[in-house]
Amino acid sequence: MKNGSAVLIGGFSGGILRAALGLVVVTPIATLLVNLVGAFLLSFWTYWGIERGAFPSWVNLGVGTGLIGAFTTFSTMSTVTVGLLSTNVVLGLAYLLVTAVAGLAMAGLGFWLAKKVGKAQWIMIGVGAGMGAWLRWQLTQLWKKTRIDWPLATLVINLVGSFALGLLSQYLPAESGKFWTTGLLGGFTTFSTFNVELISLFDEGRKGAALLYITSSYLGGLLLAWLGMQL
Repeated sequence: MKNGSAVLIGGFSGGILRAALGLVVVTPIATLLVNLVGAFLLSFWTYWGIERGAFPSWVNLGVGTGLIGAFTTFSTMSTVTVGLLSTNVVLGLAYLLVTAVAGLAMAGLGFWLAKKVGKAQWIMIGVGAGMGAWLRWQLTQLWKKTRIDWPLATLVINLVGSFALGLLSQYLPAESGKFWTTGLLGGFTTFSTFNVELISLFDEGRKGAALLYITSSYLGGLLLAWLGMQL
């Protein structure tokens, strides 16, 4: 039951992230990006986490089979390539070549970094932080398309990150898990943006919105971090 639920929740999250990126970036590029990032992440997860037996099976399934598996897409890549080939053979072949070569290279990079993590942990933290910041930027750009003048994107990012860190802190080794904790989730969440947005709300005279933002951020963050630590 737990394994199936983990795959379901992870797959749902991966699919949403892929769809969100598709709204920000044109389809051929978006598909290429998710597949390259996914190839790196799954390779790293496999040889750093699964191979070392660092996590319970449901965590491995939720992250690998669910989240990363659903984030990438072979079928869309095939369809996009056929579409490009039908309009421009050279462009279609180039797209296929870049996908194949870069995908293998990213998987190789994930494998290499997983083997080197103990010797160059600071590299892994930097890579994780960069990925987290990139994902936060993508979600923020998506939120801007709604034209809603309230910082819900940052709130959701910080709440999700608080829950995820609380959960992973119970299972990840303190040192070797820093790619995900200090790196990915540290780069994904943002304390500085939260405070700047809060000041902006006060500056605009929107005291009610500011109080709602600060209350939901702190209370929600603490509650979700605690909840994650209980699972």
